[in-house]
Amino acid sequence: MMCENWEDEWFEDLWDSPLEAIASSIRHFIHPKEGVFLDGDYKQVEARIGPWLVGDLTKLHDIEQGVDLYKRIAVMVFGVKYENVTKEQRTVAKPIELSCIFGTGAKGLRRSLATQYNTLRTLAECKEYVRTYRDNHTETVIAWRELEEAAKNSIYAPGKSFSACDGKISFKCGRVAGVPYLTMRLPSGRRIYYPDPRIKPAFKEYDEEDMLEDPVKRQEKGYWVDQITFYGKETGKSNWTRVPTWGSRLLENCVQSIGADLLNRGCIEAERQGYPICMIVHDQALCETSATSGDIDGFLEAMCVKDEWAADFPLEADGGIAPYYQKED
Repeated sequence: MMCENWEDEWFEDLWDSPLEAIASSIRHFIHPKEGVFLDGDYKQVEARIGPWLVGDLTKLHDIEQGVDLYKRIAVMVFGVKYENVTKEQRTVAKPIELSCIFGTGAKGLRRSLATQYNTLRTLAECKEYVRTYRDNHTETVIAWRELEEAAKNSIYAPGKSFSACDGKISFKCGRVAGVPYLTMRLPSGRRIYYPDPRIKPAFKEYDEEDMLEDPVKRQEKGYWVDQITFYGKETGKSNWTRVPTWGSRLLENCVQSIGADLLNRGCIEAERQGYPICMIVHDQALCETSATSGDIDGFLEAMCVKDEWAADFPLEADGGIAPYYQKED
């Protein structure tokens, strides 16, 4: 419609910039000239990687049984029966499930509820939500500590390897081309590199809200921690600087990297079986049907082929046939 009988000034009436209009409809531009897409999307892959990695078998079983993860957390947080969870309670539970596995605290959770879900909660309520999550996910909390301890030990003792998560993850510090690196070895054998790792005492200041809540904190002003830093790109910025990391952040790196390894293996197998991948987006892959004689079931089966290291990982994929790229929110 935009290309036919379209007046330039209409863009200004409807959008701040023509680029915004293009970005809003770009998915509809991405399609094969002939035929349609085979569209495969992994089912809750990140939600499964976390408990698989840390050994939370109870949560993994619930996921495999089709339990709604947001209702599951709502049961813990609000003390209600699964079938009685309200829409509002599930809305509050969603950011708890999505972010608390990676160490989000009460303030971050409150900010997420307010900005992304238009739900206001007090700091005290959010502290209770975080506490409840951590009390019911001890395997995850233990994994944070193990990962950070293993990373620190490898920095203190270069050349030696230290493992975490029942040996699935290991760290080692060494030099490549004269530059020191902390390496994190994933279950696949692939490594993540952290340049110029250091451990340095850092003072964490309490903010005014903390000190109002606890007079002792006003006297202390803050607390000291031995913080891991490496040379990297600052989040949300273009400059490179010393970047801090910690146990829960390392777990996030692990989970997202393992997801990439699973997808890479699935795409390679799909290509091998005659399903040429034309695009991948996060945990989703697309194949042009005009270039293959296969069908959606065969494509999804190929996408779920795993290497030996992931033999016990419950990998599943949903999919369908689509005329253009589409991503459900």
